[in-house]
Parts: sequence; C-alpha cells; structure tokens
Amino acid sequence: MGCTSLTTNTVSKHFVFERVWAAHTPLHDHPGYFISHIMAPVIDGDLVIAGNEFDCIRAYNKITGQSVWVRPIVGGITSSARLFEGVVYFGAGDGHIYALNAKTGRTVWRFPIRSEGIGTPLVTPKAVYFVTGTDSIYSVNRQTGEKNWFFTRQDNSDITVRGASEPTLVGDRLYAGLSDGFLVGLNSKTGDLEWQKQLNSHLRFRDVDDKPILNDGRLYVSSYDGKLYCLNATTGATVWVDGQGGFTPVSIVGNRVYYSTSSQMLQALDKNTGRVIWSRNLKNTVGTRPVFYHGLILIGEWDGPLLALNARTGQKVASFETGLGVTARPVVDPATSMIYLNTRDANIFALKLKFQSVMENWPWQNAN
Repeated sequence: MGCTSLTTNTVSKHFVFERVWAAHTPLHDHPGYFISHIMAPVIDGDLVIAGNEFDCIRAYNKITGQSVWVRPIVGGITSSARLFEGVVYFGAGDGHIYALNAKTGRTVWRFPIRSEGIGTPLVTPKAVYFVTGTDSIYSVNRQTGEKNWFFTRQDNSDITVRGASEPTLVGDRLYAGLSDGFLVGLNSKTGDLEWQKQLNSHLRFRDVDDKPILNDGRLYVSSYDGKLYCLNATTGATVWVDGQGGFTPVSIVGNRVYYSTSSQMLQALDKNTGRVIWSRNLKNTVGTRPVFYHGLILIGEWDGPLLALNARTGQKVASFETGLGVTARPVVDPATSMIYLNTRDANIFALKLKFQSVMENWPWQNAN
C-alpha cells in the first residue's frame, strides 16, 4: 500500500513596497502644522530634488539619501517643479517663480509675481509659462527670466480652490485653465486671447486647475466641481464628457484614461468614448495624479497610503503607509526603478516595489 507525503509546502508571491531610505525635508520643525506639500520629486542624474511648503528645497543622492545641497525659500515650494537642461523651475510662497541650478541649488533667476506661485511652470526651449494664484498668466524668457508678456482677467467668484493650472502648448497656442471655470487659448508669442471655452459656470467651485493633457489631437481637462472633458484640440468642440470633476491631470496609457476625481474615486475610462472601464473608491479623501508603472497604477491618497493597483482591473496589489498621507504625485526613476514620494508630513521616501515570496505551511506542520 502506497503512502503520500503530507509535508508539501505552498509558495505564493505578492508585491511589497520596500523602503530604501527616507528623509525629513524641512529646515526647522513645524509641530502640529500640516499642509499639502505638492511638489513631486525631480530626478536629475544622481540627484533627487524635493521641496516642502514650509521653508526649503533640497537635493539628495538618489541611491543613499545623503543630503547634497539645501536652499532656504521663505514660504516654501508651492507648486510642482519642472527640470529642463539642468535647471529646476518652480513657484514659491514668497511671490516668485524660481530657476535654480539643479546641481548646486544656486539661483539662475527669480521672477516676481506678487502672489502665491501655485501654478506648475511649463518649460520650453525659449520660454517658461505659468499661471499664478490670481489667474494671471506669464511668459518669461527661459534663460534670463525677463518678461515676454502678461495676461490676466478678474474672477468674480466668492470662493475658489487653492490651485492653478499648468499650461499646455499646442502649436503656437497656449492652453490654461482659470478659476472662473474657463479654459483659455492664448497666442504663445503675444499672450493675446484667441479662444475660450467655459467648462463650469454654476457650481460652487468652478476652478479649472489641472493641466490640459494633449493626446492624439484631443485635450483632456476637468473642472473641480464639474466634469472631465475630452475636446478637439483644434476647434475646442466637445468629443465626450465624464460626470466626475477633478483637479489633477489625467494619465493616458494606450486607449485608457486614468483619472483621480474630486469625489474620491479613481477611474479608468475608454480614451475614445469616455466609457467607464472600472472605478475604485478611495477610502481616504482624494488621490494624486495616477502614474503608470509596469502594468500598475501608482496613486497616493491625501489622507492615506501609497497604492499600487492592477491597471487592468483596479485591484490593489500593494500599499505603503507614509504617515499622514500623500499629496504629491509619485515619481519613478527609469534608470533604477526606484519610486520617490513626497508626503503630507514633508518627508521624502525612496521605495522599491518587488516580489516577496511567502512560504505557507500546512497547519499540522506548525504543531509542536
């Protein structure tokens, strides 16, 4: 009579976030005071640069986490940053747009805007474009910081969301959202208004604060309390509309649009029709802009963890608790596959997402 061994083990694998290093970015402690640190880390060679909305911007060795330089900024960093040819550009709480040398932190130029610099700059070879917290749009010379042109109009809203759109350039036309619910198209060389479309007119928060995303001749842009619009980039005609508002840009991968809504959802939509493929409720307020990474969607919850989701289904694959939450888009370094994260309590994390094997014994194997 034969006998079968009962000592077989089963092995399963699952994804986990592994912390490589972490650092607290502020120069000074700010006990009991938490705000939305929205600057996503910027990678330049062997450096990762992160700023907080308290008092400074810092550069770290991206592998070891060792501090390389620090630059005090009164009022902190109040926008996300953009890197172009070794210079990092961002808005600050002291009423300036800065251009800093990414290797040293030294000032290349700074431009006064006399309001909070909450709009992420759009950087091109010749010009830097940005929207201020008072709905003014500037173009400045990229190398010198001298003003090219200025556009503004008065918003009569009683209340707005704290935010400003990052412009998008399509040919010679610059598109940007404003807090009065309009998406405007300006001549990028002169600043003259060429086109406008009202996306939200009747709800409490009319703001169009996200960056219009250009893809295959269409613009994807939302208003906070309104809807997500897919527009013809040439004519401005509406192609389709989704009923959820938002304030962070969409991410487009293949034929899917991934979208964090202002109603605490993450959606995957068909790019051509707007049909909802899947949606996921976010348990802890709103989410950051989704980031696609090897078949996964990385998204931070403002009052919760960093999530890795199956991009096809929306199912959770892994999560990482950061403390108070995640208010800045996660960034993946293509050279090392490291993930960098700026958190609501002004910490920067360097993470790796990897498989972990788990050995599961049969119950009787654990008996003493």
